[in-house]
Amino acid sequence: MIRNRRLMYLSSANRISGTDSSNFTIQVPIPPHETFTHVCLLEANIPKSYYLVQAGYNTFTLLELGIPITITITPANYTATCFKTCLAEALNAASLAGWVYSVGSPSSTQPATGRFTYAVVGPGGGNQPSFVFTTNLYEQLGFNFNSTNTFVGGALTSANVVRFQSEDALYIHSDIVAVSGNDVLQEVYTSGIPDFGIINYRCLQWDVMAKPMASTTGNVYRFTITDEFATPMNLNGLNWVMTLMVYTEVRPLMLQTE
Repeated sequence: MIRNRRLMYLSSANRISGTDSSNFTIQVPIPPHETFTHVCLLEANIPKSYYLVQAGYNTFTLLELGIPITITITPANYTATCFKTCLAEALNAASLAGWVYSVGSPSSTQPATGRFTYAVVGPGGGNQPSFVFTTNLYEQLGFNFNSTNTFVGGALTSANVVRFQSEDALYIHSDIVAVSGNDVLQEVYTSGIPDFGIINYRCLQWDVMAKPMASTTGNVYRFTITDEFATPMNLNGLNWVMTLMVYTEVRPLMLQTE
């Protein structure tokens, strides 16, 4: 049973701190004399304006003759075809040894594997380049995170299917939630939404999706949109809106029998 339910309509445009609409604090209009036990995200509209390749997460390392070279990919959205061209250009522009790289994939008349093939011309004497990844760009090139991948005989095939879907899900974190070790207010699945479209979330069972609410005497809270690795998603200047419900849960007294 619930009582004292309130709905609140918030926009990241009204944030009081934070330069990006995906990581900000905002004043939630909770009357100072009222307390609530639970909070639920009822609805949200989030622009899918973040990029597949985000600034700050757009580099990996090319290793040539033992020398690490930073390869930088321009932050943007990419198709697989466009990415192959841009990647080859970046590799060739950065190569200190003057080696020539190319990036390929099966043609329309070949079985589709979803993998890229990489080739290099120039190495000799048993020298081969390597791609070294930490947590950036490994999915787009088809490798594992924290991996080193070395060419053999001037060729390398991606270990995994390449990935050009920006994110399967977004996670809305907030300190309005009081769950030990977990500040996720709501996960939002994004499949089927085109780039630069609108991701709409609507809660179907508020009593299931509600979270315990943090006890506080203030009404200013932080909200952050991230991927599954807690990397903030840059919405590139666009704002998003949400409807919050806060309420007090009252448990009925159990009748005692003698």
